[in-house]
Amino acid sequence: MSKLLLDLRVPDKYDKATMADIIRQLCTQVNRLSEGTLSARYQAQASVPTSVAAAVGDVVWDSNVTVLGTVGSQYVRLGWICNVASQTAPTFQEIRVMTGT
Repeated sequence: MSKLLLDLRVPDKYDKATMADIIRQLCTQVNRLSEGTLSARYQAQASVPTSVAAAVGDVVWDSNVTVLGTVGSQYVRLGWICNVASQTAPTFQEIRVMTGT
């Protein structure tokens, strides 16, 4: 799902069908976020972010979650969290969940 940009969608005159469509899209986005659906996270990507502006604590979810590591220390990478803020080259740390194998 793409990021909602409603400033381009709200008309000067409020048509009932247009407003219903806008509200429906908002509800869909909020419901997907509350259910943890990856499609609701427009910033998800398959590799560590390299050239994005980020603040400490910003999270980028992994759109290609796989089991990594070696036997005895395998983990699932869920995404990355920014631990050094920068407008041009922030540093991200992997968010890992150990699998127990």
